[in-house]
Amino acid sequence: MANPKYIKNPKPEDPTEKIVYSFRIERQKLQKLQQGAEIENKSTAELLNNVIDDLTENTVLTNDYLTDHPQGTYFKIPTSHYFKEIMATDPENIKPLCELIKHSYEDYGETETEVYKIDYPPNNCDIWQHKNFSFSSLEDTRKHQGIELLIIPEVENIEDALYFIYSIYDTHARKLELYILNQLDALNFINKTRNLDLIGRVNNLLYDFERVESWEDLEALAKEYNTGNVTRLTDTKPSKPAEDLEIVLIKEGDPDEKMVLTIAEVERLLNATLRENKRLVELVERQDKQINELENEAEKRMKELNDKVKTIEEFLKDNGF
Repeated sequence: MANPKYIKNPKPEDPTEKIVYSFRIERQKLQKLQQGAEIENKSTAELLNNVIDDLTENTVLTNDYLTDHPQGTYFKIPTSHYFKEIMATDPENIKPLCELIKHSYEDYGETETEVYKIDYPPNNCDIWQHKNFSFSSLEDTRKHQGIELLIIPEVENIEDALYFIYSIYDTHARKLELYILNQLDALNFINKTRNLDLIGRVNNLLYDFERVESWEDLEALAKEYNTGNVTRLTDTKPSKPAEDLEIVLIKEGDPDEKMVLTIAEVERLLNATLRENKRLVELVERQDKQINELENEAEKRMKELNDKVKTIEEFLKDNGF
């Protein structure tokens, strides 16, 4: 089975950190940059950074997930063959009444649905727009399209377990829409995207899906291909109310000495610790300042003493001593 393409986690490095980067540039271009920087009363590096900012402002340079637009949106997916079939739509001719986020379970029965949550809008169906220096849909540069491949083992029939969840996200209106695509329309749409990673992943998934013979195979396939961007609600245990939570503090070196605190008590303890830490930092800063002043005074006195010694030595030497 092919490895799925998981959401890229942000790198731990500070993105605002200044780094040194060298590259080759034509002499005449560099001269123009330097001339422009001089006119703008800026350094060449500062001018070049401004140009980069202008070029990349409001652009999307990834072709997998819009991680700058977290959603955390819940929606219902039909798990019966009948409702999955009648709700499937065509990305070229969307039927708004079948949008998963707005579709009520009353339309097809709550027992025939599963509640899912989506973390980020996929944009793997976006096309690179050279003019705008950004990935987006062809029709509207503010909109982004993507397909989430999802295997749901909780369906009635194994052959219905594969879902193509089509996403439309408007970065201007911050609006997300989700639909189910039938397999044929999904494949035709995916092949138009020119996203070779997505096309290859779909082909691998279809190859493996055709060889599923049991529910155990289906579960294994779901673990292999589901990215984790879309998760089933029942897969997550309900969290305990914050006011009921307790935190156990264990003394370092003595695991038997414990302190059980509520969230409110932890907050009070933390605030008190921060205040004390601030007081100690200010005390240390004052002490450091006093030490620096004393060191400066001592250095000044030592210089004066050395000057006097030097003067005396020169006097003795001039008088034959």
